[in-house]
Amino acid sequence: AVIDRPFDIQEGPFVLVKEFRLLNAQDIPAFEIQIAEIQRDILDKFIQEQGPGGFTIGQLQQISDEVTKYYREKGLILAQAVLPVQNVQNGIVDMQVFEGILGRVLAEGNNQYPAEILETPFKKLIGQPITKKEVEAALLTLTDYPGLSVFGVFQPGQHVGTADIVLKVQEEKRFDVAFRVDNEGTQETGRNRFRTTIDWNSPTGAADRVSLTAQQTYNPKNSTYYSFDYERFLGYGYKGGGFWNGNGFDVGGEFASSQIHAKTENIGVFLERSWFRSRLLNLSSRLSMTHKRSDTLTQGTQTNQDRLTVAGLELNFDSVDSVNPVRPFDTEDPDYGLGGGINFATLGVFHGFNDFLGAMGSPASASLKDPFFQPSRKGGSGEFAEGKFTKVGGGLTRLQLLTKHQSIMLRTEFQWTREILLPLEQYSIGGPDNVRAFPEAQALYDRAYFASLEYIHNAPGFADQPAFANRTWGELLQFSMFYDIAWGRNNDRLPGTPELPRGWQNFKGAGIGLRFNLPGTLESRMFWANEIGGETVAND
Repeated sequence: AVIDRPFDIQEGPFVLVKEFRLLNAQDIPAFEIQIAEIQRDILDKFIQEQGPGGFTIGQLQQISDEVTKYYREKGLILAQAVLPVQNVQNGIVDMQVFEGILGRVLAEGNNQYPAEILETPFKKLIGQPITKKEVEAALLTLTDYPGLSVFGVFQPGQHVGTADIVLKVQEEKRFDVAFRVDNEGTQETGRNRFRTTIDWNSPTGAADRVSLTAQQTYNPKNSTYYSFDYERFLGYGYKGGGFWNGNGFDVGGEFASSQIHAKTENIGVFLERSWFRSRLLNLSSRLSMTHKRSDTLTQGTQTNQDRLTVAGLELNFDSVDSVNPVRPFDTEDPDYGLGGGINFATLGVFHGFNDFLGAMGSPASASLKDPFFQPSRKGGSGEFAEGKFTKVGGGLTRLQLLTKHQSIMLRTEFQWTREILLPLEQYSIGGPDNVRAFPEAQALYDRAYFASLEYIHNAPGFADQPAFANRTWGELLQFSMFYDIAWGRNNDRLPGTPELPRGWQNFKGAGIGLRFNLPGTLESRMFWANEIGGETVAND
């Protein structure tokens, strides 16, 4: 029981306090909680400042509130210090501390997901003090479960000082279907593309997902892409899975008479680990092993054969901050200088192996093969590309909010290697997510750098006007202007390749774009871009 006190803090009898005694309190190094610090900086300080008559019950409650505040500022969001019913003897006042322990994890409204699967992210938290950081990370992990929409609320636990969390499931979608239509293909394999993706969410009830994708090009109908992906949450921040995809295409256009046909296939497995999960910052890693194969036929005869086995280690980071370069120049306009920015960063190291799981061997072994089954790329030195290589790649994106409806996005990417890479591993320049003034895969390079600067304005002039679906036009429509640039070079260039400054070719373009997005229903984007200068493209 807790001591009853009058409404006015100064009312009631006075108690002369010589010492506060904390019950059930202990040092918690993980949260930098020290009982000696509480005693010295809070309790002893109040004792020294008490009046000649001591404290009223209301004032004692204020002191316990300060102890509660200390615990919560350290991250224990449900911790509480209370004054139990007691007879004060020799000026010693007992103060009971409840750290706020997580008792049970309960699920409500779930049909597709078993309760034990929903409880998985919280298992290591049961019996531990409840913290905002850990509970938020666990809830965000649940939101990553395929097809699941859920939120959590606390309720008193079965035992004093504990709390249960109730997971209230709002939606469990069994299937997600997405359609995509674009004209971002190439004139040789098909300018227009139609793609369908079907996600089967949690088919085994274990937070897994099966995804099937098929894409067909038209005008001309020369390329077909298909993929199968499977992923499953394993608990404790881990997710694993596998994938298989293939692409077969005929090269048309001016090369149609050569009757070139190519097919590629990738099959692999991966393991992901989430190291930090929150609304403001996330860090994860991905370990993968992929077998890649590509065959090229000319007039029905095999002309090249590429085989790779590649291990990859990637880091992925994203964060939200309040940095805004416009804020120091803020005006009286409430829409000016608001918000901060969003950051995305990736870094990966990839290594190929010789003669491993069906991979190609050394250049010497390639030269001994039948010419129809040799690798598709040879350097200026006369040596073939091999299965063994190491490359590093990454990217950084910053979306900076300037005002309520204006922002700037900066994107950068790079790839670096010492080796001659097969086309399967080269950096591709051009396309809707690269230098937009050039078609997709305009050129392939061993080493490359890319940068893009884009100014974005939400529905200029009518952003605050109501549209539909309870949204404003500023939430649905965006106008943009952009500038893209990339540099690329190949190692061991072929003889006769044009000499360029420092061996790099550059690609530059600028344009405007329009994007419409109704979340969960429809997303469309259009852009017009034009090449700016640059050298004549010569892919070596």
